[in-house]
Amino acid sequence: MGRKNSHRTTRNGGRITTSPDGNIYTFFYNDTGVHKASEYKMWYRTDWLENIGWDAPPTTPGEFKDFLIDIRDKDANGNGDAGDEIPLMGYNNGRQTDPICFLMNPFELYTNNYYYITEDNEIHFSAITDEWREGLAYIADLYAEGLIDEATYAQDQATFKAILNKDGQEAQIGTFPCWYQGAEIDTTVMSWFTYEAMAPLKGDYQQSAARFGGNFNLVGAISSQCEHPEKAFEILDYLISEEGSWMGVWGMEGITYEMVDEQNLYGTNGAVKLTVDRLIPEYLWNSGCFPRYDKEEIRYAAVLDESTKETDNTFTLLKAAQTYEPYYVNHHIPDIVWCEDEQVVQAVTDYSATINDYIKATDTEFVMGRKNINDDSEWQAYLDQLDSMGLQDYIEMLYTYYGLR
Repeated sequence: MGRKNSHRTTRNGGRITTSPDGNIYTFFYNDTGVHKASEYKMWYRTDWLENIGWDAPPTTPGEFKDFLIDIRDKDANGNGDAGDEIPLMGYNNGRQTDPICFLMNPFELYTNNYYYITEDNEIHFSAITDEWREGLAYIADLYAEGLIDEATYAQDQATFKAILNKDGQEAQIGTFPCWYQGAEIDTTVMSWFTYEAMAPLKGDYQQSAARFGGNFNLVGAISSQCEHPEKAFEILDYLISEEGSWMGVWGMEGITYEMVDEQNLYGTNGAVKLTVDRLIPEYLWNSGCFPRYDKEEIRYAAVLDESTKETDNTFTLLKAAQTYEPYYVNHHIPDIVWCEDEQVVQAVTDYSATINDYIKATDTEFVMGRKNINDDSEWQAYLDQLDSMGLQDYIEMLYTYYGLR
């Protein structure tokens, strides 16, 4: 196949796959898809920019509010009925489909677990800071102005997609939060490119929390029932080599693909051109079901083919990631955590469930005006409740859990 067999589990990923007792019990599968570095995105309808007189998408929280107002008031869909447009809509319990995932970032770095690890190995709990409160006040103001649709906090994905997937003068939604627009768009109705990623808004900060180096999973253990563990190891170890990783993504050179002197998706010369239908399972395996040492130069080796942009989502994912990449802030939270203290593991699990649920529910009440974010007593009651739930003990547990102390 012409690929150098140079990467083995013992030299790559060993630190993460090695358990506290010094043993490695599984191989790993990593995913360097750049779209996964940060999922806290907002998508805007590109054809509505010109319709409402904007040359470019908004860049600050103030501009974003003005943008939503213009969507609401200037007949963005051109059907002669100003007011039937929905400036911003998401849905409940989706993958980064709550507006706070994007809108908090000009004020305080947002992560789904409400904290991040600093460069100095300190736990920064975002959801109790003055900056977090300022961000909630901003989002609450948008909601009070009718710019965030109320259904965002109650409806499911199916209901949202039925509203989103309308085109032309029937279109309704101007912006929506989600990790990837293709997860919501029906391409029989409109193009993936009908909506594009909006760069993080610039307030005191311009940022988006990110994992660096792709996500990481354990996969490929050899069971005690295996009759030939040495042979199984050789196979799994090969799959995680560079040669095996090329095979896992593209198949076999000369059989399923050929290398051609053309630009790849990253814009450099030397690209993969498939010679089979990539959907045929006999040739290419499903990513994630076997060990793989993924690299961007493997993942994005395909020919940059303008004709496939509407059918191959790789380009849309890459384009959105490149919009966010200049603003990444490393949250330093690892995908795999080894902790020997089972009591600490259980405590972190319990605390995270109850505290995260409380924060999400209460912040939504602040946004929707059921609690007044500008009332000092209501904000203090929120902080006091978190303390009574054991927030400080939770934070101390996190230091042990992540091995920071």
